[in-house]
Amino acid sequence: MAALEGAGLAHTGLVDELPRVQKRPVRVIVLGFGFYTTAESLLDIPRAEELVEKADRWADVVVVTFHGGAEGTDATRVTRGMETYLGEERGDLRAFSHAVVDAGADLLVGHGPHVLRGMEWYKERLIAYSLGNFAGNHTFRIDGPGGVGGVLRVKLRGDGSWVKGTLAPTALVGDGAPVPDLAEAAHGVVRELSRKDFGPRAIQVSLTGKLSPPPA
Repeated sequence: MAALEGAGLAHTGLVDELPRVQKRPVRVIVLGFGFYTTAESLLDIPRAEELVEKADRWADVVVVTFHGGAEGTDATRVTRGMETYLGEERGDLRAFSHAVVDAGADLLVGHGPHVLRGMEWYKERLIAYSLGNFAGNHTFRIDGPGGVGGVLRVKLRGDGSWVKGTLAPTALVGDGAPVPDLAEAAHGVVRELSRKDFGPRAIQVSLTGKLSPPPA
């Protein structure tokens, strides 16, 4: 926290933390959730709904980010029910995500599994369940799924509704530094996982990374 504040960066996710990251011309709040005791818990869905509803009463746009889900190369699928890892409960991510969208969240961005996961279109809102690894210093394996990631770019209207989005593919090289991925592996990975996990609610990913809602 001190390092972030020293660099002039806001943070979110601590208990009772509702940072208003922008006040004009569009009011924006970013809420963070996790499974650690210091964080607002994604395991307590009623509490999460309450926080999002409170944020939505002030903000025009509510963005939710969460750290949850199982980890590892075999954790690419968004399962149903509670996910666990190393004996810890890491959240029922489908139930959590749907609940906070119902409560007023306009965009959900997940991380924690260290691999890319699919994206869901739920009630005209985007849920990105995991963007994989962005950077690491001898922290992650750079071969296989752990070395494939993406930067999500989303444009919303002032009321939080969808305008457009793209997924910029990245890869880890060397000691774990991120570079643009010329092979664009992320596009195919997210396209396939979205289709497998969410069927008719899968976000559409073009060959160039354009994100589109599924056909009505």
